[in-house]
Amino acid sequence: MAETPGVTPPRQKPTQKMADQVIAESEPVAARANTPTNWWRAGLIGLAIVIAVLLALQLLMGAPGTDVQPGTPTAEPVVETPASNP
Repeated sequence: MAETPGVTPPRQKPTQKMADQVIAESEPVAARANTPTNWWRAGLIGLAIVIAVLLALQLLMGAPGTDVQPGTPTAEPVVETPASNP
């Protein structure tokens, strides 16, 4: 078929395969790296960071629930009477 000047040839109807190929070629690699199937790694890293921060706060703040309460038997001084010599 000879091309005539000034007349564009009829275009082929795009198929789904052609559309997918165009999208795959135009999509950057970074966008494909963040698909939902690859989010589990980022989720685990985020979870590890949260656990590390909570552990650090727990270690730095101590456990205030273990403080001795004034007036309780644990806080009172123990007075021991010396044993008498026979």
